Amino acid sequence: MIDKKENTFEKIYKLPLDEETWSYLLQKFKDSYPHSEIYLLNSSRSGSDSDLNHLSTRVLTDISVYESNDIMLHSTFPKKPSFINGMILEDKVKQVQGFLNQLQYNHLGVYFFDVKTKRPLYRLAELAKDIIRNPMPIKCLEAVIVSIYLTSSIKSLLRFSIRFKSRFQNKVHRHIVLGLYWCSQSCFGAIGLSRRRNLMDKSFKYKNLADLIFDYRASYSECYHCLTKVKLSSIITSNMQSSDQINWNYYTVPMLKTNDENIIKSLEIYSRELRKSSYIKQ
Repeated sequence: MIDKKENTFEKIYKLPLDEETWSYLLQKFKDSYPHSEIYLLNSSRSGSDSDLNHLSTRVLTDISVYESNDIMLHSTFPKKPSFINGMILEDKVKQVQGFLNQLQYNHLGVYFFDVKTKRPLYRLAELAKDIIRNPMPIKCLEAVIVSIYLTSSIKSLLRFSIRFKSRFQNKVHRHIVLGLYWCSQSCFGAIGLSRRRNLMDKSFKYKNLADLIFDYRASYSECYHCLTKVKLSSIITSNMQSSDQINWNYYTVPMLKTNDENIIKSLEIYSRELRKSSYIKQ
């Protein structure tokens, strides 16, 4: 049923859902949320297309799992961040992260949106607008695309992606967040989404990039993952009409084949580029 090469919702599923697809999604839902039986107990499959679409939408979009293992359904529609005059940069970034949290992380195993990183920036902006117009659970890469778009108007802020490669039980895992450099305060932070709360956003409390990366490394250790490599993108322009592509693999930092001192030196080279660009940004 699922072609991994075209693993996106819009290319796999059509509404109303057929029996095979419905069974697949329900099973994925039950696997991801072991305490979902209470929610599903009175929700039976109906032959009516309108009932089916309604239940499908509830299952796919209105799910949030809390640490108490209770399932709560959100009826509120995610609202695009609105920056008001006088709002400080940190509050604007928190609004963007709050919007990502409302969209929620996609645990279903398929993408709802077709993400191609080789697209020029203006095409990525169109994708971000599509996600905002049609809010569905997203994965970490989609969260970065949305974040790039929503933070593009924030002055004194430089953006760059941070890609992580980790290993757990001989399996390779990849993750990405949007790194942030607050020019006027000379500090680093990040925003994004993840299955793990400690691998999402980081506040502006890091005076150098190495401290931010080491914090993520510690977070990976808490999840019993070994962080093997970090890749930083080129600095992302704030011009969302640009036809330039993002160089996602601009700068690579091996995390296992060297010691912390060399990692710090390597990250400092990249940081110098950020500081040079910050003079122009301000």
